[in-house]
Amino acid sequence: MDGIERRIRSIVEEQFALARDEVTLQSKFYDDLGADSLDILEIVAEAEEAFGIEITNDEGPGIQTVGGLIECVRGHKPEFVDDLAYTNEDAPRRAGKLEAIKQAGARVLHALRIA
Repeated sequence: MDGIERRIRSIVEEQFALARDEVTLQSKFYDDLGADSLDILEIVAEAEEAFGIEITNDEGPGIQTVGGLIECVRGHKPEFVDDLAYTNEDAPRRAGKLEAIKQAGARVLHALRIA
């Protein structure tokens, strides 16, 4: 499960007050989760905000399931968007990446000072 899937599932779980195991990729928003149009708008808006994307009205009819929303977001995502969609579970991994970037930057600055 990548960061996009984790974040979308988290959004859906929060919207409907469901446990993690109650939301699957095949869960249909209307039939399985009991969503209404306002729920869908809120979920899509939350996904747009979380990933810095804009889902068009033309794409809306294709978003019938949790998996459909995930695929829609993946279709929009630039290469770095997966790192934007993190949860608290990802914090140690992200902290490690940040530390590696800081160390690389320090080496570059040191090399520039020597030159």
